[in-house]
Amino acid sequence: MSKTRVLEIINTLGVGGAQRTLESFCRYLSKDLFEVKIAAVEFGGKRAEELMTEGFLVDVFNGDVAAVKNYLQREKFDILHLHRSGRFEQHWLSILKERLVPFVVETNVFAEFDKTTNPFIDVHLCKSMMMLNERYLPNLSKSERGSFWPKYRVLYNPVDVGLFDRFKLSDQEIADKRRELRINEGEFVIGKVGARAAIEKWSWLVVDMLPLLLREIPNVKMIIQSAPAEVVENLKQKPYADRFIFCPETTDEREQAGYYQLLDVFVHTSKIGEAFGNTLNEAMVWRKPIVTSSTPWADNGQLEQVEHGKNGFLASTPRSFAAAVAYLLKNESQRQNLGRAGRSKIETKYSPVKTVANLENIFLQVGSFDFYPSRKLIEEYRQEYKQRLLLDFIKPTFLEKLKYVYLPQFKGSIAKLKNVLLQK
Repeated sequence: MSKTRVLEIINTLGVGGAQRTLESFCRYLSKDLFEVKIAAVEFGGKRAEELMTEGFLVDVFNGDVAAVKNYLQREKFDILHLHRSGRFEQHWLSILKERLVPFVVETNVFAEFDKTTNPFIDVHLCKSMMMLNERYLPNLSKSERGSFWPKYRVLYNPVDVGLFDRFKLSDQEIADKRRELRINEGEFVIGKVGARAAIEKWSWLVVDMLPLLLREIPNVKMIIQSAPAEVVENLKQKPYADRFIFCPETTDEREQAGYYQLLDVFVHTSKIGEAFGNTLNEAMVWRKPIVTSSTPWADNGQLEQVEHGKNGFLASTPRSFAAAVAYLLKNESQRQNLGRAGRSKIETKYSPVKTVANLENIFLQVGSFDFYPSRKLIEEYRQEYKQRLLLDFIKPTFLEKLKYVYLPQFKGSIAKLKNVLLQK
């Protein structure tokens, strides 16, 4: 039986969540059913090197769109699987409108809507139910929204726990790392790690809560990794600056895994929220309970990943955030229970086996397959999401809600309006 020929294509193959997802798909797609090749339109990088080491054929085109089209015409792939932000980029329109591959699947990383390429894509995949419901479908007509399935679906990023488990530290190694970072015996460690050093990935909530936490539990240190330079300088002036441990951004996966393993609680805040946060997934892989905040004015996929009271807590004001972290630090059994629940969620809902089985059945156009998450689950989550927006470890006062929810939401709406006007 001849194999279905698939090209996994992306702009770049450096370090990033989209690149990791592409790599996992390539690794787990059935070698009996599919012949998989990889291409980067612009440039390669670490993921390209890893895939070539594993025996995959990787082509890098250095921005030569004509060469990409010639390659597609020559190779005669059955399926083109495109990984992109979703926003308009001229080269994707140029490639897709030629219809050089009979079946096109898009993994839309940020649920940006590009009406120009939409007619040339057979299946659109968003990486969370929130992204599909709240960001993508509203761009469609009412009739299209009502009949969105099966062209518009959700496919979670696969999380390969086996790859992370290679970097598990021994108790002695953790103790040595703690001493290296001047963490004293008996001190709790919380941390915001794994994010990019970008100001939009930062939120002051995670710092504003710290004085409140220290009043209740003084023996706490916070690891902050890859914070923007202006943030670091600001924090060094705080009266509690000795509580911070600043660590650089790293592409070394073993080093990154080590930071997670030092933590008692993973604290996550981001001004722009998460579409489907890899840092949240990695914290769950390492069985760390999570405290995060809701960002309804931006991406809010963290509410889908962190289930309040099951694998972490939602807390959207400094008072609530500090109380949630304090509760977990005081209750070791709860930390362990929530941490185990997070790991279980990764292994059952985001496993490569489950995720890639979904993708394979899309590629083979198997209509009867029990797809996860199903249309029913996606539609139900629309209502459930509204309920999750109301969850908070401590119910905020009106003034707290005004400052930490309504004002950011207003600023977010203004920013979106400016973007729309600029695009016009």
